[in-house]
Amino acid sequence: METKIHALDFDGVICDGLIEYFASTKRAYQQIRSEEIDDCLAPNFYKLRPVIETGWEMPILLRALALEIDEAKILADWKGISLQLLESEGLKKQSVVQ
Repeated sequence: METKIHALDFDGVICDGLIEYFASTKRAYQQIRSEEIDDCLAPNFYKLRPVIETGWEMPILLRALALEIDEAKILADWKGISLQLLESEGLKKQSVVQ
């Protein structure tokens, strides 16, 4: 008996979730920072979305954009920048995850 498996990559293939990612990231950011984020950051967020490995990084990416960190630097060293932002903002990874 032959077993067939169909695997689909839903996000980004069947459904483009960027708009929802930005909306939910804004809400998370506002809980962490208690400040509003302008929707004008959305296009930059969409462009830089590929640097994100796990969801907790999304509000940190939004913070990097709010601080006007150069996109080229983000692309070149997102891991270092994200860790530096956690430290400089006095955040713990686990609290951002929550």
